[in-house]
Amino acid sequence: MQMRFDGQIGFPGGLVNPGEKPVDAVNREMREEIDLDLSKHRATDESHVMSHVDHKTKLVTHFFAIEVNLDEFLVIEKRCLDAEDYGEESLGVLRACLYTMADKIRGFPSFLKQNFVGCCKEQLCQGLRTCNIMTEEEIRTGLSRSNDIKK
Repeated sequence: MQMRFDGQIGFPGGLVNPGEKPVDAVNREMREEIDLDLSKHRATDESHVMSHVDHKTKLVTHFFAIEVNLDEFLVIEKRCLDAEDYGEESLGVLRACLYTMADKIRGFPSFLKQNFVGCCKEQLCQGLRTCNIMTEEEIRTGLSRSNDIKK
């Protein structure tokens, strides 16, 4: 995830160019925004998790998830600083809090209260489910507790 130029939390992404497939666009955007080494990691049609239609803005968003191990993740995280769009479109990479503290509010529930762009929170939760990172109950509990947090 990243802090975007507009102050919202989101995933790397952008518009699909004419003649470009969504999977090609996401790979291009990940190279531009997080300097992803596409010779090692690449979104494929099989890594597509979900699509979302926003009738108001007339946009369709596509969410992809790529599995990497911890060592690969750390390299990807460090490369973000060298990305073409770093400091313009992407203001920095961030990690989602995937734990809940003893008070049952800090951590994942508090993270879910942040300012996400569009359907990014839904994409995050679906990605956590699809990749078996969190259980459905953990996600639902986090969402419920985040709704109890007053701003």
